[in-house]
Amino acid sequence: MTGSGGGSGRPGAERVPRRSPEVLEEEFDGELVLCEPVREQVVLLNETGAAVWELCDGSLSVAEIVALLADQTGAERETVAADVAAFVEDLVARGFLALEEAGEAAGGGA
Repeated sequence: MTGSGGGSGRPGAERVPRRSPEVLEEEFDGELVLCEPVREQVVLLNETGAAVWELCDGSLSVAEIVALLADQTGAERETVAADVAAFVEDLVARGFLALEEAGEAAGGGA
């Protein structure tokens, strides 16, 4: 998806990934280029990464994204879960995404 991985713990399946408002997006040569100007990071996403990125709008949990992509692609859910978790973890570490609790993302909270 982004070509790099690694890192620490996996994001919780019920956490909700939300794109950082600072991130700039541009489609280039069939791929999506993301630029995070605060940390001066640039990421090139392939079609799969772009599909996950589009779903990280703060309305779906990681588990819901996994279920949707597994259903759309016919891939094994465990494989999709591992790939999505690694992708989200990588982009959180780089400042492109933030992970929120489900209640926070839905506009909830006390």
